[in-house]
Amino acid sequence: MPFTVPGVPGSTGIDAVGSQPTSNVYWREGTCVLWVGDTDSSGPVVAAAQAIWQATHARKGVCEG
Repeated sequence: MPFTVPGVPGSTGIDAVGSQPTSNVYWREGTCVLWVGDTDSSGPVVAAAQAIWQATHARKGVCEG
């Protein structure tokens, strides 16, 4: 089931249900595409994506462009 992460523009999240639930989020930061995933509920993945976005957005580094 697709979802977006509040506070991470352009993010796409996916919950997969099978023998083990899995959540993944990806988004673009400058010239990079970042992925976060876990074999748990989407809560930890959303928190991680938000923390990474806060730490990297609009900061100089390898992904600027």
